[in-house]
Amino acid sequence: MALSEDEMKPTYKPQSSREREDYKKFLEEDEKQQAELSERIAAPMKLKALEQEMNQNTRKLQQAKRQQALGYEEQPHVSPELVGITMSIEEANAFNGREAQAFMRENPEYYPTEENKSVLLGYFTNRGINIVDRKMLKSAFISLRRDGLFEEPAPAPVPISKPVPEPVQESFDNIPRLPLGHQQPIAYMREPDGSQEGRDLVTGERRRYSSYEIELLSAEDYRRAFNVPTPTLSKGSFLKR
Repeated sequence: MALSEDEMKPTYKPQSSREREDYKKFLEEDEKQQAELSERIAAPMKLKALEQEMNQNTRKLQQAKRQQALGYEEQPHVSPELVGITMSIEEANAFNGREAQAFMRENPEYYPTEENKSVLLGYFTNRGINIVDRKMLKSAFISLRRDGLFEEPAPAPVPISKPVPEPVQESFDNIPRLPLGHQQPIAYMREPDGSQEGRDLVTGERRRYSSYEIELLSAEDYRRAFNVPTPTLSKGSFLKR
């Protein structure tokens, strides 16, 4: 059998008046601590309830503004040239499509989500207007956007500029130094090995001949390998100089 809350309380009975007073203070302090603990436990639930109530009120406000904008209270702009005009369904669809494309080209700030399209079209269809041009669409867009009924694109991230390092002031203390014992290498002149670049007699590709290979070449092969011009005899050789 489960005990009641009163039965679970301590059964201590003070004897002297001082003990009774101390025990009374203990019970009051314990009750105060229990109340504070209950308040801390209930605080998150109260906060969640307030957030839910605020979200509900926000949705109600948006719905009221949407109903007002899409209802019959506000008179939309109608282009004079479309007043009383009649078109077939095919002609009206083609006309509306051309004007919608022109509206989006001329108003790049319009964010063409499915929700925004529905809001913009409902602004006219709820009033029985089925033929619209770009000027009517822009007028409705300005009105609906002003009332906060359009979805807006997320803002582009702001680029973070990297800090420019401060120029280092040259001083005697920060000049790079060579380690102790460093010796500067002595420059020397490289002697030529007698090799030359020429053309291979078999493949015709450019390659380098060693001095030994050059000594083995005949005069004719030498002229061919290194493209040595051969003197020619012509009438020009007989001209007086």
